[in-house]
Amino acid sequence: MYHINVATKPISIKGNDLIELAFSLSGNDIVEEITFTKVLIEKMEELAWFSKNEKNIRNINLPTCVKSDKNIASALLSFYENVSEENVELLELVYNYRKQHGFRFAFRGINIADIYIGKVENKYFISSKGKGHSWWYEVDIDYFFLSLKKVKLLEPYS
Repeated sequence: MYHINVATKPISIKGNDLIELAFSLSGNDIVEEITFTKVLIEKMEELAWFSKNEKNIRNINLPTCVKSDKNIASALLSFYENVSEENVELLELVYNYRKQHGFRFAFRGINIADIYIGKVENKYFISSKGKGHSWWYEVDIDYFFLSLKKVKLLEPYS
C-alpha cells in the first residue's frame, strides 16, 4: 500500500503569488517519492473540492455499468469507448462519478492528466491513463486525507 503525499511551495510568477501543490507517492518498493502531478493555485481554499468529495471518495464504488478495475482511469476510458451516446442515464451516472473522483474536477481550468481516486472492492486506488502512460496504486486513503488536512492548515506565505 502506498501513501499519497501533498506538499506546498510558494512561488511568484510575474508578480503573482501562487502556491505549487505537488502530489506524490511513497511507500512499499518506491525508493524516492514519485511526483505524479503538480498544480499552481492561488489560494488554499481551492482544495475545498477534496473536503467536499471526501465522503464520496471513501464510500462510492465505480458505477456498476463500468467494469470494475483497480485502474479506475482505464475502466472509465473503456466505458466511454463502448457506451452508446443515446444512453444518457449511464453517461450522466458516470459523469457524476468522475466529478466526485477526478483530479481534473478539483483543479478546473488546469491542464493535468486524468487522475482518479476511489474505492474498488473495499480498497482504495489512485490511477491515471493517457497517451503513453497507464498506472494505478493501492493507497492508504486515511493518510491521503490527513496529508491534505495538514497542508490546508499550513500558512505558506508566513
